[in-house]
Amino acid sequence: MLFKRRNALPFLDKLLNLVRPRKGYMRAIEYLKKRFYRMTESNYSMAMGFTCGAILSFTPFVGFHFIIAGFIAYLINASIFMAALGTLVGNPWTFPLMWWGSLKIGNLALSNLGYSIFTNNVEVNNIFSDIYSIMIPWIVGSFIISLILGPLIYLTVYWTIKILRARFNKKQK
Repeated sequence: MLFKRRNALPFLDKLLNLVRPRKGYMRAIEYLKKRFYRMTESNYSMAMGFTCGAILSFTPFVGFHFIIAGFIAYLINASIFMAALGTLVGNPWTFPLMWWGSLKIGNLALSNLGYSIFTNNVEVNNIFSDIYSIMIPWIVGSFIISLILGPLIYLTVYWTIKILRARFNKKQK
């Protein structure tokens, strides 16, 4: 075979190359940067995809963020890759704050409308039987936060991508 090693690497060396590449991390990072700059999608597509993923991180549908973000990105003709990248806004460090904020804002919005669904004294034993008392305010709060933060995230990512691509194209000429 063309471009194949003469002597195959042992399994342990293959495993170590996955963790620490022989050529180094900087080369891998430079490769990913160039791939990002050379993506053929428009700035709108990339920014809207990232925004879809980022605002879906506020929802309580853990484990389905990638799937839902990809589906919505497909529907609005946005970048599915950037939607998956945008879901990384929600991570173990940010999830507690995002979810607490969504729950509080949703509870506040529903209580202003006259619905008092969420109680602060939900016990762990009753959490599955009273799942709607948590999920409904959480979904409403995440929708409200999405309406507020969505345009801000979109504009920030759009202009950042536009500036970075212009800088990269100027450097290439």
